[in-house]
Amino acid sequence: MANQTELESLPKASSGGGTERYPWHDWLNGRVWEITRGDYDITEIGFRSVACTAAGKRGLRAKIRKQPDGAFLLQAVPRG
Repeated sequence: MANQTELESLPKASSGGGTERYPWHDWLNGRVWEITRGDYDITEIGFRSVACTAAGKRGLRAKIRKQPDGAFLLQAVPRG
């Protein structure tokens, strides 16, 4: 039988060493950013999702608009 240990609670998930894949500190500073396909390496739907999640973790809301050329305009605003 495998070695099993019962824990009192589930530990918090690791953030992967504290590094972020994208420069959210810059992109979520309240200014409007044009984010092009070369700036991210996931699907468009995936990028929208991670941008909204990153903003939410900072108490912000991400406003995202897709441009005709495929770029996104991204701006973080306060929730509410």
